[in-house]
Order: sequence, then structure tokens, then C-alpha cells
Amino acid sequence: MSKRIPSRWKVKSPFDPAKGLVRMSWNKLNVFTLATKKQIDVSRRSVFQQKWAAKRELRAYHVPNITESQLLLRHWKSQLPLRQLTAKETENLPPVQALAFGELERRLDVVVFRSHFASSIFEARTAVVQGHVKVNGEKCPYPARRLHPGDMIAINPKVVPTLIPKKAAATAEDTEEAVNGASETAASPDASKTEEVQSETSESAAAVSKEGSEPTSEPTPEVSAAPDAEATKATEEAKPSKISPTEILAAKHPNSLRFNALPYMAPWMFTPAYLEVCYNTCSTILLRTPLPQPGAVEIPSPHAPDMHALVYEWYSSIKRSKTKRPPAAEPLVVNGQSVRLKTKFDSIVRARLKDERDVKSKLWAEKDEEERVMAFESKVERAASASASL
Repeated sequence: MSKRIPSRWKVKSPFDPAKGLVRMSWNKLNVFTLATKKQIDVSRRSVFQQKWAAKRELRAYHVPNITESQLLLRHWKSQLPLRQLTAKETENLPPVQALAFGELERRLDVVVFRSHFASSIFEARTAVVQGHVKVNGEKCPYPARRLHPGDMIAINPKVVPTLIPKKAAATAEDTEEAVNGASETAASPDASKTEEVQSETSESAAAVSKEGSEPTSEPTPEVSAAPDAEATKATEEAKPSKISPTEILAAKHPNSLRFNALPYMAPWMFTPAYLEVCYNTCSTILLRTPLPQPGAVEIPSPHAPDMHALVYEWYSSIKRSKTKRPPAAEPLVVNGQSVRLKTKFDSIVRARLKDERDVKSKLWAEKDEEERVMAFESKVERAASASASL
């Protein structure tokens, strides 16, 4: 009898429908969760509960493969990207906090998934770690690498799940011969049909000529109209069909890969505006970082922009608490008394006191220089008088 494995040792599936968390994946359970999920009603919750619920949902989607400490240390910026907009565009602008995860869109594994070169963020990370991805022509096994505008990535086509080996002939000539042979075979029944129609037409014309008073070798138009139409139609059908450019390209490259659509991939078949993807070469160029757009959010997400705003407040407060603050300044002393002013006035008063100290130190330096000069001159005079007395 096998022992029962404790639940804490079991590997939990990230696509468990009971959790109700949407991931970056084409998994059918994930698509089911995406289709049946409803927006969370946070109106009756406290502010902390709202932020925590939003953080749970968005972290499961955007950062499922890194820890929160790595997120805050490498990919979080409290300063959001901005751009100059007109007053009309600003009215339709969604919350700019929706770009809180903009730095994550520069990660190498995220760009691979957004380009449809991997079926999930986990497979994208595996492809990068195994060395199947190149950045600017050099192999890069680091999924956390942040790309810069203009960087180009290229992935090995053999690891792309939507590309499968094409069953073709060994050479391009054999492939072309096979295509031509298939077209001739398809055209042979039509050719025989054409010959039968033509023979029937000639026989009917001969019968009509015998019955008529005046012998003629040409068929009458009333009898030959229908057979001629059938013959023309059969001749047109007998012509071999034109070979499409895709078939010609496949014939020239028999070892190429062809696209094979996978189940449940349709909801993810979109390309963000900040990426330029070339599927013929399996490469992508990062054009820029995501920017605020009127009436739209450039970062793909199944969650509302208001939830992004809550997550921004959650992580920004943690980031501020962990940021090292400069040491406290010395107490401000004015007229022998320690005073505490607002930050703006404190800096003004400190600057004025510093200028006064600089002026005093300059005067003291000039006075010391004069005293040294006078002491040196008196010393020279005493030496001169002593030598004169001798």
C-alpha cells in the first residue's frame, strides 16, 4: 500500500481553475479561467484589502516567475514614463499608473512570449536559459536582461511551438516534379471528358447533315451550341492550376518549417505597438518602452487600469520604505537657538548662513595673510638693524 503524499509536497499547477488567476500562457485551463473570470468588486473592501487583491491578480499575470524582492530591485520605478499630449488627448488618457509594469516588458523572456515564440512565460524563460535566444547576434542565457530600444532578438526556429518540420522532398527539383505530376493527374479525367464531348458533337453533326436536303460538313448552330459550351468549359477545367508563391518557396527550401496553429492560442495572437516582429526570420526588435496613449493602455493585461493604480501604490510604498535615506542634517541654529523649519525655508536659511560663513572665512583668511606679511617684514627689519650695528 502506497503512502499518502502530504499536500505540502505536491507540485501545485499554476493553471488551477480553483485559484482563478490568469497567467501568460496558451494553456487550455488558463483560457478557461480567462473566459469565466469576473472583475473583482473592491468597492466594499478596505484600502489595504483592495491593494492586496489587485497585487495578487497582477503579480500572477506579470511576474509569476520572479520574487517581489527581484521585482523591486530590478524592474520597478516609481517615476512613470510620460509624453506630451494635447488637452483633448489628456481627457481620454487612462490612469498613467497602468504603465507600472512597463519595465517588465523589456525583459528578454517577456519579449519572447509577446512575440509568440513561446506558448508561456515559463517556456520562454526555458528557451532563453538553454541558449536558444540571441540578442544583437550574441547568445544571451539571461532571461532577466533588460533590452534597450533598437535591440534585436532572434530565436532558434526549432523551439518555436507553432513551427513544425515540413514533409518535403530531398531537393527542390523533386518537389517541383511532384507538384507538376499531381496537377497532371488531376487534369487527366477532365481531358478524357473533353474527348468524349467532342466525339459526341461530331456524330450529331454528321447525322444532321445526312437528314438535310443540302449536304453540309458543318454542324448547325442550334445543335452544336450546347456541346461547344460544354467542351469549352471542360477545356478550361483541364488546364493545370497555377502554383502559389508559398508552394514555390516551399519547393526551393524543402527543409523549411511551416506554421501550425495550436489550440487555444487565439486570445494571445496580438502584437504590442512597441515591438516589431518578423515571423519569417523569427526575430523581434524593441522599438521603445510603453508610453501612455489616449483611450488605450499599451501594456497587454486582462485587468482594468484601476487595478494597476492600486498595485502601483502598493509597491511604491514598499520601495520607499526600503530605499536608503540620506543621514539626517545637523540641527539648524539661528542666533544661538536651534530651530525647525519647513523643508523649503530650511534650505533657504541654510544657504544664507553658508554664504555668511564663506564671507567670514574669506575675511579671516585675508586678515591672517596680512598678519603674516607684517610679521615677515618686521623680522626682516630687525635682521637688517642687527647687521648694521655690527
